[in-house]
Amino acid sequence: MVKTTRDEAETASRELACISDREFGDIVSPRLQPLLRVSRLFEPEQLPPIARPLLASLLAESTRVEELLDSYGARNSSQWFMLRRMVAAIKNFSHAGYELLHLHHSEPRYRLLPVGGDLVQDTAAAIDRIGGVLQGVARHLNAEAQRLDLTLPDASIADSAALTESLPRGALARDRKTCHETPATDRVVRLATSFLELAAESRFLAAASRVAPADYASLIPETVSEESLRQIEYKFHSLQSLYDTYISDSDTEETDVDLRALRGHISVVFHLMAAATLLAHFYERHMVLRTTNGVGKGASPVDDKVVLALLIEYCVGYTCRYLDSARGLCHSMLRRYATVSELEVPVPRYRGFHVRPSTLVAKIVHHYGSDVTMRLGDQTYDAGNTLDLFRANEQINAEKRRQLAEEIGRMPLDGAATTMEELVPLVRRTVLDLAALGRIVIYTQPLPLEELRPRPDESAGEVVAHEICQLLMRGKIDIEADMKVTFVGDERVLKDLGILAEHGYCEDRFGNNTPLPPELGYLRRN
Repeated sequence: MVKTTRDEAETASRELACISDREFGDIVSPRLQPLLRVSRLFEPEQLPPIARPLLASLLAESTRVEELLDSYGARNSSQWFMLRRMVAAIKNFSHAGYELLHLHHSEPRYRLLPVGGDLVQDTAAAIDRIGGVLQGVARHLNAEAQRLDLTLPDASIADSAALTESLPRGALARDRKTCHETPATDRVVRLATSFLELAAESRFLAAASRVAPADYASLIPETVSEESLRQIEYKFHSLQSLYDTYISDSDTEETDVDLRALRGHISVVFHLMAAATLLAHFYERHMVLRTTNGVGKGASPVDDKVVLALLIEYCVGYTCRYLDSARGLCHSMLRRYATVSELEVPVPRYRGFHVRPSTLVAKIVHHYGSDVTMRLGDQTYDAGNTLDLFRANEQINAEKRRQLAEEIGRMPLDGAATTMEELVPLVRRTVLDLAALGRIVIYTQPLPLEELRPRPDESAGEVVAHEICQLLMRGKIDIEADMKVTFVGDERVLKDLGILAEHGYCEDRFGNNTPLPPELGYLRRN
């Protein structure tokens, strides 16, 4: 087997025969003519009807020409670069327009919840704006073909009637029997959970949607990019596929009206992100980056403000609205289909359920929208309420003090000291002994014991126990106690709470923050 080294490959690439512009023009001309013929539909001032057959034809022909241009390196040719850019514009905008036309025709079946704005009207306006972009590029394309001295097609234009469509509203009767005998409840829970996770992952879009139009350009590519949008598009496409394969046509779908509504929200986000990815690709590739041959943004026949408005104001804006509106659907489904279970975990080591552990627990509960309670002894707390979890600390500290008093009671302290000079070292020595036994954690050294004021009737053991409790209340020490709580609720929520507990509620024994585990990354975005 003959192996080719990188140097040999580069040498072979340099040695490719260089064809002349005239020779290449003879190759391009016949392949460009079908695209030029369709583009002539945009020559009149009035836009032709922007329909799927028209956009499909533009997409197919521009793809054919683009592949030819790329195979000969037109992007790196000063003579052919602009033709390549125009063909790319037709390809990307016809594809984006096709996505929006699909959305426009499918919207009545999506059962979308009300959101701010008018999706139907704004989608129609977005399609018209894309038509305007295609009209501008099509006119420049014809002029560029003449500049390159390409053979133009005859005066005929494409059959406009074949590139339009007039379809009645409505749908066929839904009368086919369901084919899934096994309930799809597990898939529904997975679908709703995945939607919530993706909604959290897409939070950066909400920040972008609030930016003023004059600052849209500053978002790309640092905040919004082709790469980040493509990731969201891909994941929502996977969710749609999950639904269509395992939930569609099931008895579960027939009995739960919310399921088709959730499917509609998944689809609208998917198609908006598909269009957004195409727009971001064109903007980044052909409008932001300047080429080495000096052809910059100013030479583009596409208005960057139009592209940015379509991308941020329309695609990103409506994506955020429908992500937000569908959260309630997911939460209600998780409550209906969730399997209720119990999970016993240790109390946070550092000061119990103070701010960080309580906040993280409540965030996990809110993420899934389920009702989860926390049991401690005979008391029950709302795990989704941070303040209620704070309240559990009263019970936790009382139990810590009780256990510590028992421990001190077993120590031979009575009679060990009678004067102030003897009590202060005794308290300090006892604290250190308890720390060595792993029963307390010391946060402050030296221990502030100079203001020790025992009552006349207190024994040495009582003085020590009282003073250690004072140190606990002042946050100078903490008492190690083997205490556990039990969470009751949706097993998916409990799974994440278990991960949180396994990682020490994301703090060390001294209260320093530690990183979130990857499984709980959504907490960082919430």
